[in-house]
Parts: sequence; C-alpha cells; structure tokens
Amino acid sequence: MKKEKSFYISDFFKSFFKAYNIPIMIYLFMNIICVYLGVALFPYLCSRIFSSENIIALADSVTSAYYIYCAVFIFIVYFLSVFFSLSPLGEWALRKRMRCKKIKNSAVVKRIYPLFKEVYLRATRLDSSLTDGVKLFIQADNSPNAFAVGRKSVCVTTGLLNLTDDEIKGILGHEFGHLAHKDTDLNLVVNISNVLINIVFLILWMFVISLAFVFKVYFLMLSFMSENKHSSFRETLMQIIFLFAVFAVVNIIRRVWFSLGNLLLLASSRGKEYKADEFSCLLGYKSGMLSFFEMLPDSGKKGKLRHFISSISTVGATHPAAWKRIEAVEKFKYTGELKKF
Repeated sequence: MKKEKSFYISDFFKSFFKAYNIPIMIYLFMNIICVYLGVALFPYLCSRIFSSENIIALADSVTSAYYIYCAVFIFIVYFLSVFFSLSPLGEWALRKRMRCKKIKNSAVVKRIYPLFKEVYLRATRLDSSLTDGVKLFIQADNSPNAFAVGRKSVCVTTGLLNLTDDEIKGILGHEFGHLAHKDTDLNLVVNISNVLINIVFLILWMFVISLAFVFKVYFLMLSFMSENKHSSFRETLMQIIFLFAVFAVVNIIRRVWFSLGNLLLLASSRGKEYKADEFSCLLGYKSGMLSFFEMLPDSGKKGKLRHFISSISTVGATHPAAWKRIEAVEKFKYTGELKKF
C-alpha cells in the first residue's frame, strides 16, 4: 500500500514545536533580535565612531521606515538562506564539507546496502513524513559512527562496518529517527542564524570599528605635526581607547552569547538523541542499540558520585552519556516488531 504523503514544511514545524526544542526556540528568537538590532543600530554606531558631520546627520535622519525595511530585509535574507540550505545544492555542499562520499567498493555495498534498505523500509512505514530518495554515503573514519545530513543523506563511517548486523541496523534506525524528526533541518536553521550573527557583528561591526581604529591611529601620528599637538594628541588618543573598548566589549558579548547559545543547543541536542534512540527501538532494533552502547567507554555501571560527575561532564556534549542512553533504552517496553511490518 502506498504511503500517504504529508506537506514537508508543516511536518517540519510540527517537529519544531516540541518541548525538547524550547532551548532552540529561545536561542533562535534571541538571535533574530540580535541580528535586527545589529543592522538597525548600524547608522548609530557609525555616527559614534566617525566624527563626520555627514554621517551624524545621516544617522539623525533615520526614520521608522528604516527599521521596518531592516526587518523585511533580514526576513528575506534568512528565508533565502534557509531555502538554499534545504535545497539539493545546499545538502551537496554540506556533504562535501563533511567528507561524505558515494560508496563504490562492491564489498562494502554488499555488506551495508541490504541493512540500509531494511531499516529504510521500516522507517518509512513507521513515519510517512520521511522523504523519498534517502541515499547512503561513507566517510573515511575508523571510529564506528553514522550521521544524517540534510533531508536525504545518511553517512556511515568505515569503522561502522566492523560492527554486527544488529548493531549497524540499530545505529541506522537512530539516524532515520533524526531524519523523521527533522533534526538535521533544524540544525541547518540554527547554523544559518549563527552565520547571520557573525556577518553582522564580526564582519560588519568589527570591520567598521577596525577601520575607524586605523584612521584614528593615522590621525594620532598627524597630530604630532599639528600646532596644537598636545590637545589634538590627547583627544585622538581618547578616541582610540574608546574604539578599542567598543571592539573588546562587542567581541566579548558575541563570544559569551555563542557560549550560552551553545549550552542551550547542546541541551536540546541531547533530548533529540533520546528521541532518535526511541525511534530505533520502535523499528525493532533495541538489542542492537544496547549492544553498541555497551561497547562505549562511558557505558559501565558506576556509583552515584561517579554518575553525578559523569552527568556534569556531559553538559557540554552533543550526546548523553552511554550509561544514560542504556537506562533509557532498557526502560523502553516495546521490544517486538510493529504489526505493520
């Protein structure tokens, strides 16, 4: 029976508005506000660091229409960036950056493709929102791993081929869980937001401040040749100190913001990993998942104190500790195959 197709964008937003994505929602909202303020306040920044009367007059002449145009401009740029990232061309570029290649070795094809097709079939029957045409790629890496890229790509490492069939299917089921939950697309949206932040504050603001700094240093040297060199030198020096302070403050705020945002994203990322594990269990690959997790260094049983220390150490990690994932998977009651299979 042919599966019912659903509208991709609506599925994406359904997946986005989940409780475990609340940190990402907050981060994206604040990022958009920061980008808007960075663009909207740019004329004011120029009027403060350049002494030109024309620039000051231009900044003073800014009307409410300018702020509306800024909002529209940011929306259009963000929309076009997301559209490109979710396009086949954007996915191709992302695969290139992550060194994902087509599988050409016949022995590898014979080893991995039957497992991939089985998991793919089960995943599409479980979740009709999964897109058609998902393809498998490989990355030269000896560590056993796999990851989803964009909307239609799953990449496995060469090290994954050393695992058992059940373990490989469990990991592939996990990656199809990420595709089904639209986690990869959400990561793209977040990355685009970070790029816009960098463009506004690192390139736009920092460039202008650095340019003004160079001019002020130049004027500082010229002040030695002026008739009133003492007052001129002192005034220019104070302006240079001001620019340096602005540069430092903007850079510190940007770094602190990215650090805080990274913690929010990692908290959401760990929640997604549990959901993807659950998806693989629903496909009937619970035993394979457990077998793989028990191979990991942080899978062993520990005392309460060591568990607490381990929990603290994973605050900055994209994945939960293996022992936590083992506990979550073991609590998952459904172990048989779904009836529709």
